[in-house]
Amino acid sequence: MNPAALTFTDDPPPADHRVVTLPTDLTDRSILFAALADGLDLPTWFGRNWDALADSLSSYEDPASPPITLVHPDLPLCDEDDLATYLEVLIEALERRREQPALQPTLAASFPTAARARITALLAEP
Repeated sequence: MNPAALTFTDDPPPADHRVVTLPTDLTDRSILFAALADGLDLPTWFGRNWDALADSLSSYEDPASPPITLVHPDLPLCDEDDLATYLEVLIEALERRREQPALQPTLAASFPTAARARITALLAEP
């Protein structure tokens, strides 16, 4: 999987974006799901599992919302398998949204520049 859908920067998101910053030190996927559900106002049917996250991120729609940037101050989840799954779900959702420009708001995900090598390596593993 290619991390090209992700943004690697140490700069703040554009001022006109709605910024959702994940807490640091997310060590458990249930905490990650809760942070995403709260920060993104995901629908009540969000089942707090990987499939539900993929569906929610891919279909989230609020035409009145400005573009959303999901900021990761560090890499969430200490379990490598969960981190790899999260990154795959996130990238697939971002790519699906880019294929459907009518789906608003736009969604971006940013990670610190220092995380690029680790993310690239994780996504390259079979």
